[in-house]
Amino acid sequence: MKEINATAEAIADIDKRIDKLVKKIELLRYVNPVNIEEEKQRLKRF
Repeated sequence: MKEINATAEAIADIDKRIDKLVKKIELLRYVNPVNIEEEKQRLKRF
């Protein structure tokens, strides 16, 4: 049972990280094309 809980927690953590990343990527739609490469590099650091 402990293994199941640990796995569920790990999956929840991965899901939260993916959600944060997707939100950052969605913001790129609103970035000025002049600085889009700079913004991509900034997001990669996270």
